[in-house]
Amino acid sequence: MDKYIVNKDEVFERYDDALFKGYVRTRPQVTKMDPYLSYVGPKISMESWKQILGFFDWAYKEHKVEAQVRLYLNQKQGTWQAWAFPQEGEAAATTEVAEACDVECKKTALYSAKGWIEAGTVHSHADMSAFQSGTDKSNEDTKHGIHITVGKLDERVYDLHGRLTFRGIFYNVDWSDWFQLPPGLEGLPAALHSTVMQYFLTEHVTETAFPDAWKENLKKKEWVPKKWAGYPELNWQAWMDEHYPMDADQK
Repeated sequence: MDKYIVNKDEVFERYDDALFKGYVRTRPQVTKMDPYLSYVGPKISMESWKQILGFFDWAYKEHKVEAQVRLYLNQKQGTWQAWAFPQEGEAAATTEVAEACDVECKKTALYSAKGWIEAGTVHSHADMSAFQSGTDKSNEDTKHGIHITVGKLDERVYDLHGRLTFRGIFYNVDWSDWFQLPPGLEGLPAALHSTVMQYFLTEHVTETAFPDAWKENLKKKEWVPKKWAGYPELNWQAWMDEHYPMDADQK
């Protein structure tokens, strides 16, 4: 039998004495505190992280757009891998192309090979600061794992924001729980891990190699101008992006 049960928002505790047996209402003494959840699994290599940053750096320099990758974990192998699926990038948004992603998902070994699970995402904010936008929160709410935003790609030191999502709750992250220290720093005192990790994760990269397929999978979203009649009787003409379609009858 369960020790506690809930009925109509009331908590009941198992009760058993010489006269009664069953469940009685109770108010458990619970400590009030901020919840935390620490990650204790395999860590992401610095090589993989630099690869992701290299892709974001290229996307910004080449197209001035945001970009994204998914993170996959193989717990048995103790390894992580990232992949950039077909996506459209804009100056302040990045969106995966659903139909193309479905096709590519079935082709990639991360999807078909045993042991791999989707365990997070990373996306860039171009030259803006890193934060969790409302759209990010909505997209990440049901996706267990780590979610990272990288911002200020035009500066010497990147901006970083991370959160762990589990069962609809967002938790703060300690970077040293998730990433491996660079080679040669394994003996660093634990108290310094987070500070040192922050330095290496935000260090600006240049010309870091990443799969050519990632370049092919990123397309810059172009808005084609669409003429709107405006007020022809006054000889006023208006132009508007097709992103904001107007009523054809409007004058």
